[in-house]
Amino acid sequence: MKAIAKQALIIGATGGIGKEIAELLYRMGFDPISAGRDHKKLMTLTRTLGSNATYFVADITNYDQIHHGLLMHRDRRRKDGLENNLQVVVNASGVLHLNDTLESLKHCIDVNLIGTRNTLKLAEEFIEDNGHVGVISSAASLLTLPGKFGSYAASKAAVNTLCNHARISRALLVKNVSVTVAYPQIVETVMANSSEAKQHDVFKVFPHYDPKVVAKKIVEDMLAGKRSSFLSRRDQLLAFVARVAPVTFERLTLKHIERKIRTR
Repeated sequence: MKAIAKQALIIGATGGIGKEIAELLYRMGFDPISAGRDHKKLMTLTRTLGSNATYFVADITNYDQIHHGLLMHRDRRRKDGLENNLQVVVNASGVLHLNDTLESLKHCIDVNLIGTRNTLKLAEEFIEDNGHVGVISSAASLLTLPGKFGSYAASKAAVNTLCNHARISRALLVKNVSVTVAYPQIVETVMANSSEAKQHDVFKVFPHYDPKVVAKKIVEDMLAGKRSSFLSRRDQLLAFVARVAPVTFERLTLKHIERKIRTR
């Protein structure tokens, strides 16, 4: 009997970590369904991946859009005589603002938090038993960093809480679906290389990671059903210190940045 192809929905696949995750899952035997706002980038990615890859255009902040897009995709498969077998759902969408305006806070909440809520709702309805959900948060949600990280960090911290509650929601529990939250530090993406980010001390002195490396670790941890995904033990240790000794962590972070800037 022929095995049913496994599908993976990657929201925010037009670049950065999301694009790398879509490519990696394709190489692992999944049929990727890429979603995002940029039609041209999605079409290019899908053509690169091959005939088993598909996409639809939708804004993650609009649940009706992404719900409709996935429904249409599933209907097309059924008409083509193919079964739906959604095993993985990933939210790789995100926005970063390094200022304290109300507009920036609202934008971070819309994309980072509401986008995650919409992703989890999709998973509740469409993901198969024993599936895996992956959500990309940020190390900034766990670490107190100097500068105007407040809006971004607060939205990502709320993402963490939302995912904690999703793990014990009946809709996912009865399907035995795991929810993995990833906490990457600075990743070499368009967002991290924006003019706003480049002016920030944290982005100047902290290491930048290759999105391919980050994507590989996230996918490994997600498919293993882990609750959290850290790139290294060092990153995990930093998060632990920030939680149990926040004042010490803040002082050491400031000293580290000052020292790095002086020696640049």
